[in-house]
Amino acid sequence: MEPQIQALMHRQHGVISRRQALVAGLSSRQVERLVQAGEWQRIDRGVYRHALVRRSWRGDLVAACLISGGLASHRAAAALHGVNGIAPGVREIIVPRGWTRAIPWLTVHESKQFALAEPLEIDGIPSTDLGRTVLDLGAVVDERRLDQAIDSLVREKRIDLKTLARVQKMHSRRGRDGCGKLREALERRMGEGGTPRSQWSRDAADLLVMHQLPKPEFEYPVLSASGGFLGEVDLAYPEFKLAIELDSVRWHLSRIDFEEDAVRRNRMTVIGWQVLNFTYSEFRDRPSRMVQTVRDALRLRYPRSGRGVST
Repeated sequence: MEPQIQALMHRQHGVISRRQALVAGLSSRQVERLVQAGEWQRIDRGVYRHALVRRSWRGDLVAACLISGGLASHRAAAALHGVNGIAPGVREIIVPRGWTRAIPWLTVHESKQFALAEPLEIDGIPSTDLGRTVLDLGAVVDERRLDQAIDSLVREKRIDLKTLARVQKMHSRRGRDGCGKLREALERRMGEGGTPRSQWSRDAADLLVMHQLPKPEFEYPVLSASGGFLGEVDLAYPEFKLAIELDSVRWHLSRIDFEEDAVRRNRMTVIGWQVLNFTYSEFRDRPSRMVQTVRDALRLRYPRSGRGVST
């Protein structure tokens, strides 16, 4: 067999299409001889697996893409991308709208937005890009599993929230599977409309100043009594030892981060800090209540600072 054919089949987990074989230099008669001799096993029309290669999840995905012209997607693409919490196993692809063949061992998603995906080869398998994969994942997993996937990718710096917001807006249309869940996930992290956390901090500070409260400091580092770093808070009134945390991430970046936040806030309380927590919905829908809570907290802590707070 030609070295080019061997290399291609090795990269594609033992799978090749008739068209690929012809492009690589084999004739139609040579392909048929390989099949008749049992060296190649027919998977589907024009798609073959080498007899010495055991059937595998990855090989099946290659075959599915060669059969359909589609891309590994949803849970299959997430597993290929190494998304936390998504294990290999589901054979799942996306194809352009109108491809109607049913393959028993394969889950096929038809998409009117197939062209918006940016094909990416992962381990020899054509796949959807990471942003599109996260969007599609929202159509087939529950909210918590999607949150886990997003948080792990952001924590690993493999994708950022602004990129996911662009993907969501680009694909957004009524009834589009996955868009609603991704939009809600982004709102929990960024605020409605994709407002970055830093912008939310600025908007919250502006709200407080507009109501005659002192301007808080941004991303303030809190130190322990011995000078050790305890953590950074979104907004702070250091003289009052009052911190304001904007809780936009429903489950935080991970369970570990959530537990570490609790430890950090306890340590801040021990050294005299008070921590106020506000969600985006409270900032958006009940701003006057948020302002009044901060005002009341500042008044209670006024004797420690010697600084007045207007009523």
